[in-house]
Amino acid sequence: MTTWSTTPHVPYSQIAVTDSLILATGSTTPRSLANRFAELYNVKDYGAVGDGTTDDATPIDAALDAAEAAGGGTVYVPAGTYAYATSPNFARMGVSVVADRKAVFKHTGTGNAFIIDAGSTVTTMFGNTYENITVQGNANSTNGIYVRSIHHSRFIHPRVLGASTTGAGIRVDFAVLNHWDSPRITINDTLSPVPKYGMYITRRDVGETSTTQTITNPIFEGLTQADGAGLYLDYAINNTVIGGSSESNTNGLIISANSLGNNTFVGVDFELNTTADFTVVDSGRNIFENCYSTKLATITAGAGN
Repeated sequence: MTTWSTTPHVPYSQIAVTDSLILATGSTTPRSLANRFAELYNVKDYGAVGDGTTDDATPIDAALDAAEAAGGGTVYVPAGTYAYATSPNFARMGVSVVADRKAVFKHTGTGNAFIIDAGSTVTTMFGNTYENITVQGNANSTNGIYVRSIHHSRFIHPRVLGASTTGAGIRVDFAVLNHWDSPRITINDTLSPVPKYGMYITRRDVGETSTTQTITNPIFEGLTQADGAGLYLDYAINNTVIGGSSESNTNGLIISANSLGNNTFVGVDFELNTTADFTVVDSGRNIFENCYSTKLATITAGAGN
């Protein structure tokens, strides 16, 4: 005989979380749910909505502030579209940002769409991770992702879905020993507006260079603005690009006269670019190994290339 409970059903959303201690399977120390939830700084716990309309800058800032005040931590961004007119500054000491693969940062105003900026002077920041950052800029977004004075950090699967036609999907001003894993700016992702550059790497100030960065499996495709390029290196030295493609752009790669050489490209697919697959006008000593090209490659300076 089956006995049915007469207790009314209570939705999980209406059950209050207590301070009861819970022992996880296989662990030895019970902890409260409150302590477990506090391990990640979820932007929705600070009021973010993620509906694509509400301006979520203030709650995102609050989550970043809380993680930094605690001495560092991880800010988590669940699936959703997080709109804002002015980007929060995601450069916080010891704070990493990890987003769900279905999370999008939607910039509705002017300026850079997603800012990671440690400052314009001697200030620098080290050791952060930014994962699954997908940015939807607009025609007034100067650049998609803007990085300045960030060193020894990891950028995993950054993706830009649109930025100003005169700007870059990703712009880096002064960076050392960063690892970029699979940056993606491509018309295959319904890219709109189409920026001038996929990734633009340069200096912050006189006497500085962006150096010893590793870019693996980049996808820069369909960037067809006049004089643009999938990848542009300016004041850049000793950087390495491994695999990926820069194709069907105006230019696949431009290394400017300001760069100091020693940049290495291994197994990169440069093809179907309308002006040139790569153009090198710096002082030389750049290395191209097992790269694929179907279009003009121009080297106008530097016998050591």
